[in-house]
Amino acid sequence: MRKFFSLGCLILICCLFIGCKKEEKVDEDGKLVFINVQELLDIYDLDKNILYATLNKNEDNYDDLLKTLEDYANQTKNNVYLIDTTDINLIESEYIDILTDNDSKLAYIYAINKGTLELSLSIPLNVSEIVNATNNKKYDSVDMSPLLYKRETNYNDGFELLASGKIGESYAKVYSSLPKEEAKMLLEDENLYNMLNSWESMVKKGDNCTYLGLNFSMKSDKLYRSYYNGKCSDLIIESLKLEAYDYYTDGKVIYTKEPLEDKYSKTYTIVKLDKDKFKIKTNQREYNMTIFEGDKDL
Repeated sequence: MRKFFSLGCLILICCLFIGCKKEEKVDEDGKLVFINVQELLDIYDLDKNILYATLNKNEDNYDDLLKTLEDYANQTKNNVYLIDTTDINLIESEYIDILTDNDSKLAYIYAINKGTLELSLSIPLNVSEIVNATNNKKYDSVDMSPLLYKRETNYNDGFELLASGKIGESYAKVYSSLPKEEAKMLLEDENLYNMLNSWESMVKKGDNCTYLGLNFSMKSDKLYRSYYNGKCSDLIIESLKLEAYDYYTDGKVIYTKEPLEDKYSKTYTIVKLDKDKFKIKTNQREYNMTIFEGDKDL
């Protein structure tokens, strides 16, 4: 009986050892690895020689340029860390501009050596140009495990924040977990995220105007409100006072409070929400809001 038990333990240990070895196996080099801008900042100063590229899906030759990078990676066994700059925000765009001294929307491949930019090349349509520009150099790979763990953590945190009505914080967390596929789907499919914009409503009755402006931050659960009721001739929207509130929503009602208050109160009932229209109501009035075309990055 003991022999069978010992044999079973030995087999179990071997299986665990093999399993661990499989988990520790590092992916082979020679592929495109999609990363986000924050991850580029994380790896930029590593003690490594790294290739990364920026590519915009609105580029005329996007498919051809993507294939060039794929072929180069495959042929040279160098990983290329690729950032999709199609929908990055202004701050991320500025980060890339600073790191590369180049427009983030341009299709470029870069080489960095321990945080120093050594190569800046417009992505060509053939692999040989990249090989020649890099002198057929072998580049380092990045351990993606910490970055993938961070993506997963941010996504899970964002999902929990969404469930608790913290829409702004949720969006920021989920966005930071890109290019995780579930994050892409959630950002595209979650209707409540459409609220994170600048909205305005204007109601005119004769010479009187009632104006409401609401800006929901994409960075935090802050709501900035501007309001006016008076003569239309005296209304200067840009000069209206902005009042800041904390808020959360259950998808039907928006609850707000002033920053120093403890309790939230029911403020707006959501009647309709989509990408272009936002209809809300209070006890006194309904507001058919449309997207404000001014500065939305509060």
